[in-house]
Amino acid sequence: MIYLFRLGGLGDLLVALPSVRLVRGVLSGKRLVLVGRKDYGLLLERAGVVDEAASADEARWAPLIAAFSDPDARRLDLAPGLAGLGSDDLVLGWFGGTGRERRPGPLHRFFFEETEAFFRSRGFSTPPFEACAGLPAIGPGTGGRPALFGGGDPAGRFAVIHPGSGSPRKCWPVDRFLAVAAALSGRGIGGLVVTGLAEGRLEPALRTAPLPAGWTWRPNPPLPDLAAWLAEAGVYLGNDSGVTHLAAACGTRTVALFRDEFKDAWRPAGDVRLLSAPEVADIPVSSVLEAVST
Repeated sequence: MIYLFRLGGLGDLLVALPSVRLVRGVLSGKRLVLVGRKDYGLLLERAGVVDEAASADEARWAPLIAAFSDPDARRLDLAPGLAGLGSDDLVLGWFGGTGRERRPGPLHRFFFEETEAFFRSRGFSTPPFEACAGLPAIGPGTGGRPALFGGGDPAGRFAVIHPGSGSPRKCWPVDRFLAVAAALSGRGIGGLVVTGLAEGRLEPALRTAPLPAGWTWRPNPPLPDLAAWLAEAGVYLGNDSGVTHLAAACGTRTVALFRDEFKDAWRPAGDVRLLSAPEVADIPVSSVLEAVST
């Protein structure tokens, strides 16, 4: 059994996705259990990246999580017996990674290269990063094809906009997202505006501001549905958020809006056009419109 630990939010998990898929490729005959936020882990379970998602809140994991207390620890081989592990079990974790010893560059590359070095030092051959970077297709969700929610052009294209993030300072103003949606609507492109549970502060604006023709607001969609919609979308626009990492992992052409201080470490892997400024509100609408249109 292989136990993989990655705590935190959706974006935290997805920067470790290439590393998790690397483990799957190297140890294809082993059962992989992902320990973290179970609701996010279930997405990887459904995609076949791991065999089981477990909650890090279970008491049995406390000794293992404590063993990873060093904020720059990336991996750990633990003695049998801890948390009921057997002699053939292996524990790998991706913790920290933002300390002074971390090499410059995106976290997804850093974690992958550390995991790659771990296996190569033990004589294993490893797949390339490009083979591990994306989320395998999970099939249609329960919500139906998103173009049916609000239209789309004759070719079936649609866009997805996510105007939220865990931190208000990471958010481009919501009225500018709606301005982009209006511009796309004027070109015959409909789409979805999606929000999550952490973004209730945006709901008053979305309830009072009429969406342009062909656009629908979908609050709190199930992650499998959201992933399926993103995989079909022609373009995605969002802030520095877990949903933006998900869009890139699904292979969607992604326009990501970042503060300068986070763009290098936290940029998503994939087909990403990243726009940044000292404050995300400084990014002009014209630049975003150009990015989503090219």
